[in-house]
Amino acid sequence: MNIIIKNGILVTGTDTFKADIAINNGKITTISDELTEKADKIIDATGKFVFPGFIDAHTHLELPVREFFSVDDFYTGTLAAAAGGTTCIVDYIVPFRGQTLKDAFKLWVNKANNKSVIDYGFHMTISDPEESIFEEIKDLPDMGVTSIKCFTAYKGNYMLTDDQIYRVFELSKASDILVSMHCENGYLLDYFVKKFLKEGKKHPVYHSQTRPPFVESDSIQHAIDIADFANIPIFIAHLSTAEGLKTIQKARFKNKKVFVETCPQYLLLDDSLYDQDAYEAAKYICSPPLRPAKGLKHLWNALLNGEIDVFATDHCPFNAGIERKNNLDDFSRIPNGLPGIEDRVNLLFSEGVKKRKLSLNRFVNLVSSTPAKIFGLYPQKGSLNTGSDADIVVYDPDCKWVISANNHHQNVDYNAYEGIEVTGKPYVVTSRGEIIVENGQITASKGRGKYIYRQKSTVYN
Repeated sequence: MNIIIKNGILVTGTDTFKADIAINNGKITTISDELTEKADKIIDATGKFVFPGFIDAHTHLELPVREFFSVDDFYTGTLAAAAGGTTCIVDYIVPFRGQTLKDAFKLWVNKANNKSVIDYGFHMTISDPEESIFEEIKDLPDMGVTSIKCFTAYKGNYMLTDDQIYRVFELSKASDILVSMHCENGYLLDYFVKKFLKEGKKHPVYHSQTRPPFVESDSIQHAIDIADFANIPIFIAHLSTAEGLKTIQKARFKNKKVFVETCPQYLLLDDSLYDQDAYEAAKYICSPPLRPAKGLKHLWNALLNGEIDVFATDHCPFNAGIERKNNLDDFSRIPNGLPGIEDRVNLLFSEGVKKRKLSLNRFVNLVSSTPAKIFGLYPQKGSLNTGSDADIVVYDPDCKWVISANNHHQNVDYNAYEGIEVTGKPYVVTSRGEIIVENGQITASKGRGKYIYRQKSTVYN
C-alpha cells in the first residue's frame, strides 16, 4: 500500500520539523515539506508527532522460569507492544543446560515464527560455561545475533564466575559482539536469601531486603573492571539504583565505554509497594527489585541529561492470581518480572516529556534511535530516513487516558501501573508500511512480524 502521512511534526533523535512522508513497498520513499501526489491512503497527522517506530530492546516472551512460563507469548506480547507503538523488539534467548546456542536460537525462532505481529531480533544468554558453548559464540553474528547477556546473579543457574565472564568478553571482542550484563552480586544474594528464609522471613517484602542497592553497584563496578581489562564496551541492563548510577558516572569520567539501560519500574514505582499483604506485594517482585523512593530522582536526572542510553521494559509477566499466588509463602519461589511492554512509551512521554520537560529528541533516542544503533538495527529501524523501514508512529500528544488491566492487551491479570493517568497515545502505527494500529484499534495479523538479522553494534565503530 502506498501511504502518505501529511501535516505532522517529524521528530528524530536530532531534529524536529514539519514535513510529509511517503511510504511505498514497506519503505520510506520521500520526506518533503509538502507532498501532493495521490496515495492509496492519506493519514492526516495535524497536531500530532511523527516518530520512528519504538524499539523495546529487553523483553522476555514465553520465557521458561522453573515450572512456569512468562504469560505473554510472541503473539500476545507483540500485540500489546504494537498497541503501545513498539514496532520491533529484541528478546532474550535463554538456553537450558546442555542445549547448544544454535538449538536455542532455533527454538526461539520457532516460538516467534507465525506469532509475532511486529519485527523481532534476539540476544543470546550465555549461562552454561561449557567449552563447546564458548566455541559457539563466534557463530552468533551469522545468525544475526550480535549481542549476548551474562549474569552475575542466580547462583547455580544463570550465574557465571569471573573467569567465565572474562572468557565471554574475550570471545565477544573477537566477533564484535556487545555484552549486556545483569549486575547483582550472586554470592551475597544467595547468602542473604538463605539467611532470611532460615529466620522465617518469607513475605515478598524480603525479596527487596535481600537485594540491597550496594549489591547492584558492587557488581556493576566489578563487571566494568573486567570489561576494561578485556578492552571491550559493556552494556548495563536495567539499572535500578543511584549507587549503580554513580559507579557508571565514575567509569565514564575515566573514559570507559559503558552503556546503560533503565526501565519504567525504576522511575515510577518504589519499594513501598512491598509493604502490602503478600498477594499485592508479590505483583511487584522483579530483579533488581523496586527501590526506595528517594533514589528515583537520581535516575530521572540521569535520563533527562543524557546519561541513560536506552529505555526498555524487561517485560516478563506472571499472573498475580496463578503463578505468583501459588508461592506467597516463600518470596524466593515467586517468579520474577513485571509487565510493561504496552505502557513503556506512553509512560515516558507523559511522565518525561509532559511533566519533566524531557526533550522530544531525547525521548526518541531513548525509545527508538539509540537502541537501534546500539543493537545493530540502525538505519533499518529507529530512523525516519528515506530507504528505512516504514516503521512509524503518528502520536497524539494530548490524548488523556488511564492505564488499567481492564483496557490493556497484555496477557496478564494485573497492570503494574494501574490507575496512572497518562497524556499521549499512538494514533496510527505502521510496520514496514502496513498499518497495524489505527485510532486505538489493532489491525495487525498474527505472524506478520519478521526476524531481523542484526548488524554489529555501532559501539564498535
